[in-house]
Amino acid sequence: MVEKNSRTVFICFELLIILSATVAMNYSLSDTSACQHGFHWTSLAIVMPINVIDRPVHVKGTIDIVAESDENMSPTQVSFYFDGQFLYADHIHMHLNNTTFPYFFSCKWDTTTVEDGLHELNATGMIIDENGTNRTLSSEHVSVLVKNSQQVLSAIYLLPKTAMVRSMAARRFIVSAFDQYDRPINSTSLNITWSVEGGIGIVGPDGGFRATDPGIGRVQVVVRRGNSGLTARSNITVIGSEGSSASKVKPHNKWVIPFPDITTLSVLLVTLAVLIGRRNRNGRG
Repeated sequence: MVEKNSRTVFICFELLIILSATVAMNYSLSDTSACQHGFHWTSLAIVMPINVIDRPVHVKGTIDIVAESDENMSPTQVSFYFDGQFLYADHIHMHLNNTTFPYFFSCKWDTTTVEDGLHELNATGMIIDENGTNRTLSSEHVSVLVKNSQQVLSAIYLLPKTAMVRSMAARRFIVSAFDQYDRPINSTSLNITWSVEGGIGIVGPDGGFRATDPGIGRVQVVVRRGNSGLTARSNITVIGSEGSSASKVKPHNKWVIPFPDITTLSVLLVTLAVLIGRRNRNGRG
């Protein structure tokens, strides 16, 4: 019984070996056929800096840009570009250890030679397939954010520009600061000073204004960062509280003649009557 089971196991093992050999032979023939017809799918990709899909990579100073050809057929030269401008061309024969795939190509980029901000990197290469056809390989674009220089305070904006507030009421003023590349500057890195002109109210360190006395004045803010400082102002009119005499705004027009009071009007009417009487008497004479 044991001998019979052993023979059965041996036969199954032989069948497994034959089946594995057949599959391996078919795969080898299929792969050879693909090579004869030039079906090499060679690709090129920038692997450094690492491509982050949802945000650019922050870089500064001199960085390495590395491209990889991940198949056994590699271009002999790869050209690197930033913002569509040629940067450097790397050749495969320049690397003594570049004898097996994947093949790597690289260049150095001094980011201090370009403006801070968003830039794009890409690489291209040329190969000749088994059919003698030239094929161009292109990598995906990698977005990088160059941040070498310190943020310089370049502009501030104060809102609202004008406002009308009743006495004892409050209004919030907001200031925004931007650097030389129109990027917002965090307020925690700024020295902000508020003040009020015209004696119409008070303002707090957060830009909150409270009106006191009716009148016309200005809210002023001075923003400093390092050695830079900028000033902005907003015009503000304070009117009296509702129901008070100060809340009634009287229009002013230099061409409007004020209406006389009753005494002045009586004198004018008497004078006019005297003049008319004299004229009538002169007419009769």
